[in-house]
Amino acid sequence: MIVKEEMEFDTNDILTVKSRLNEQSKLIMLLKESADKEMMQAREYEIRLAQEEDKSFELQQEIEELRMRLTTSQTRIGTLSQTVDSLYKELHATKPVQFETEVQCQFELTKKQTFDKQLNTEMDWRKELREYSELKEKCEQFRAICQQVQAENSKLQDSLNKVQFTERENTVRFQQTVNKHRLEIQQLQSELERLQQGSDMANKKWSGENARLQREVTNAKLNQEKLETEVQKLQQQNTAMKEELWKLNEVRKTEEDQFNVDKQVRRLKNQLNEARDEYSKIQQEFNAYKQHAKDLLEAEKTLTRKLRQTFH
Repeated sequence: MIVKEEMEFDTNDILTVKSRLNEQSKLIMLLKESADKEMMQAREYEIRLAQEEDKSFELQQEIEELRMRLTTSQTRIGTLSQTVDSLYKELHATKPVQFETEVQCQFELTKKQTFDKQLNTEMDWRKELREYSELKEKCEQFRAICQQVQAENSKLQDSLNKVQFTERENTVRFQQTVNKHRLEIQQLQSELERLQQGSDMANKKWSGENARLQREVTNAKLNQEKLETEVQKLQQQNTAMKEELWKLNEVRKTEEDQFNVDKQVRRLKNQLNEARDEYSKIQQEFNAYKQHAKDLLEAEKTLTRKLRQTFH
């Protein structure tokens, strides 16, 4: 029975194999979770890009509205410019008339003064003076209107410049945001593809390793069963030979069968030595196979450790 215990696989070795298989399964799940996480981040960035595109549409609408306001302002500026030109023309057209009117008024005034001196009346002179004052007041009003139009024109030009500057800033800022998000999405897609390829390669590799280890374990169990059967047979033969040897030793005590007993004893000893040699050979094969299984486990541990370092 001592021989049987030496030939059996250590329970810790079986548990170690199962533990390594569990670690491989956990590592594969970890890789899958990492790939799923990257996929979720990519979807979040796609949602953010869609939101930015919505904001872009809103900004585009605001830009269109500002352009309409700009067009309206330009129209108003054109209208005011035409009005100013018309007023300037009227002003220049009025100046000769005003001069002629002043000359005429002066002439009339002189005439009236002469007439007043002659007639000693002041009513006509006061009337002419009142008309001259009214004409002068109209000229002042026209000058004030021209100044107001120029101020309005300057104000509209300032508003136009501000609108154009704001439009340029919004366009540049929006384009920068779109380019940034596009670059981030491209980087995430590349990283996701790389992780997916690594996960697929790891799954294929670990599937092959698991299948190979399973075959190795199955073969080891079959070989162990065969070895146990051979050991049991050898033990039975050893026990039978010991019993027969004991019987022969008892018979050897008699003189009549001395020669035959010695011959039989030598034969049994030879068979016992052959059985021991066979057992030693089987023991060596079993130890070599057990060492091979341990080497496979060490190689699997090293491969798992490298893979973990790669994905962490």
